[in-house]
Amino acid sequence: MSMKTFEYRLFVKKEQSCKLMACLRESRTIYNGMLEMVKAQDEQDGTFPSKYELEAAFKGKGEHVPATTIQMLADRLSKSLKRFLVAKQNDIPGIGFPRFKKPNRWHSIPLRQYGKDCYLHEDKTHLIVPKKMGHFLKIKLHRPIEGTPKTVHLVLRADGHWYALLVCETEPQHEHLPSTCEHPDIGLDVGLKSFLTDSEGNTVENPRFYRTSHRTLRRKQRTMCRRKKGSHRRRQAAKNVAKT
Repeated sequence: MSMKTFEYRLFVKKEQSCKLMACLRESRTIYNGMLEMVKAQDEQDGTFPSKYELEAAFKGKGEHVPATTIQMLADRLSKSLKRFLVAKQNDIPGIGFPRFKKPNRWHSIPLRQYGKDCYLHEDKTHLIVPKKMGHFLKIKLHRPIEGTPKTVHLVLRADGHWYALLVCETEPQHEHLPSTCEHPDIGLDVGLKSFLTDSEGNTVENPRFYRTSHRTLRRKQRTMCRRKKGSHRRRQAAKNVAKT
């Protein structure tokens, strides 16, 4: 078995967006609270609380956050601590102690079990989530889902739109190559001056997307730098930069 993630755009109403934002903010607060509890116990006796102790300590504290999401937050922090301990014991660089999350580094809401915490409606145009998160979210299935969905993550991208990430369990695919091929072999070369050149001399010009949009991107980045950090206007300017 292998896991595969499918991403779909959500089209939420203003009221639903407010509920999702409230859940996102509160889930970050709960995660930081769990980390604060971990640090306090570490300073006191040099041990870490288990995942189940974190779940029990924060059970029922989520006004806007489902109980299963709190369980996944505890599981996420517990796994981060295990990675830190393994890296420390084996002198593996680059893996430090978990850090408190700022608003600009917290963009997703995990939903533990597909079919119970959330599921697709029969019409395939809506995603059903807990009522405290908007309940009936319009979704665009631009491609079919493969395998069996297991978990779902609701993600707020830099462009200001919400997306649903469905993590599915799929069967491993075995490619069967044909024994013979009617077409002759060709060679392809990818470069900078020409995007693509084949063995017959045909070329495809480089589209140079960055160069064509560089002037617009530079202007929008300068506008964002002039805005006050943490302000609403700076967040709006950051969205414009992301869209470019």
